[in-house]
Amino acid sequence: MPLKPKLTARHTAEQLSEELRRTRDALYRDRVRFILFLVQGHSLAEAARLLDWDRRGAQRIRARYDEGGLEALAPRKFKRPKGSGRKALLDEVQLQELAQAVEGPAPDGGLWTGPKVARWIAEKTGREHVHHPRGWDYLRRLGFVLRRPRPKHTRADPAALAVFK
Repeated sequence: MPLKPKLTARHTAEQLSEELRRTRDALYRDRVRFILFLVQGHSLAEAARLLDWDRRGAQRIRARYDEGGLEALAPRKFKRPKGSGRKALLDEVQLQELAQAVEGPAPDGGLWTGPKVARWIAEKTGREHVHHPRGWDYLRRLGFVLRRPRPKHTRADPAALAVFK
């Protein structure tokens, strides 16, 4: 008979079942379910087999639970250090200017597009070049979506359409 794993019993089966009902994260739920199996008396190998895990991964989860309880089972999220990433191209005042500019027609009279916004940003900031995707990013930040005219069929007869209307 396999040895029962040495588990620091921090929670009862009822507490773990309640935690299972509350959580929405699937990864965390599987880890709590694994600990619940161990608390209910299953061996490590049986609990791992029920969840289709390998033995070494199950040992790691058990060790994490022994060290820190349920908090240690939560998925680890990567946090960026503050100050990482690039500085925004536009400050708040310039962003407001852009919002006012895109309310009107584009410089060429058409619709605003990412490349047109990128050129506008380059002019306002004094940069030599701003990549087109940054223009799209700023348009999306302002809540704009790509607008296109309704397509017309190449063989459409304007006279027949007028009669139909």
